[in-house]
Amino acid sequence: MSSPLSIDSNAGLVGREREWQSLQERCHRARNGAGGITWIAGEVGIGKTALMSKLQIWANGERYRTLWGRHIGHRQAPPLHGLREALMPLFDIRSSDGPRAIESKVSQQLARSWPDLALHSRLLIHFLEPLVTEESRALVGEVAPQPLHLHHLFFRLLATVAQDQPLLLFLD
Repeated sequence: MSSPLSIDSNAGLVGREREWQSLQERCHRARNGAGGITWIAGEVGIGKTALMSKLQIWANGERYRTLWGRHIGHRQAPPLHGLREALMPLFDIRSSDGPRAIESKVSQQLARSWPDLALHSRLLIHFLEPLVTEESRALVGEVAPQPLHLHHLFFRLLATVAQDQPLLLFLD
């Protein structure tokens, strides 16, 4: 175990020692198999994102896999955008990738790393593509996932990924 991160005014986390200790303890419990969810809530501007950013830096140093997605606060944002953004690095997907590149990357990564999830490749491809186009419809068909199926898939994907390396998912 490493020593706790120093919290000072330069780090932007003044007065967050208790929260920092709690987050580190939660991460250590997760590493030992006690996964779960930790919510960080509060008014705008109190340092939630700064605290999560420091936790991400610390966690990367501790060999956790970290994924980060941000909520887009406008009406045109696709559903679950933050989760989509967080999952893209698992498949090395870039925002400029088209449907065929996304299909290839998802299929290859599932076959290589998580073959038990390969039967969900069409649903993942559909979810990870930012916009449904004629090209993507031709690749994955008219997939109309039910919310329960998506939740089950996300849980299985994250649980499977966490078997290889402790995982922290940040949704801001």
